[in-house]
Amino acid sequence: MLKVIGLTGTIGSGKSTVSKILMAKDFPVFDADSNVHQLMNHNESVITKIVNLFGEDILVDNKTDNKIDRQKLGSIVLSSSSKLRDLENVLYPYVIENIQKFKQENHSLCFLDIPLLFEKKFERFCDDVLVISVNNQIQEQRVLERPHMTKEKLKQFLKEQMPIKEKEKLATHVIYNNSSLDDLAKNIDEFLLKIK
Repeated sequence: MLKVIGLTGTIGSGKSTVSKILMAKDFPVFDADSNVHQLMNHNESVITKIVNLFGEDILVDNKTDNKIDRQKLGSIVLSSSSKLRDLENVLYPYVIENIQKFKQENHSLCFLDIPLLFEKKFERFCDDVLVISVNNQIQEQRVLERPHMTKEKLKQFLKEQMPIKEKEKLATHVIYNNSSLDDLAKNIDEFLLKIK
């Protein structure tokens, strides 16, 4: 029988690292961020709708490729909640359709890696939810190591995300990722034993 576990956290919590560890163990993982990037890079219908909403200025400089410049688009939607909602309204129906296809691929246990799982009500597609949690200090340190990331951008991301303590309360399972990669891997193994 299929069991679907939602995987979420906050920016810098290590959720993507957990996804990679699960995939290395041959668990199927639907990566919502990757799916959105695929849609924005390769789905002509999505690209057209986004360009109609935000204008041709969001295309990469040579406009002939019809590719969206994610940094340009990101700076627009991070500065305006209503524009972010407009973008989500274009993308989410496609993401939901792809989640449904993924679930129909006959996995016995699979994971949906969705950063805004609770915020956007994607938990409705899950049997359980695993939250990857991190303390604020480590979170900020990890995030500011990323290219093009600033404290101001981090504040904008956090503004769109539910506080981690709230996510923990809604979760079925929580893994704290405040230590080493080895500790994280050990905690994942313990979690997998619990749910089998």
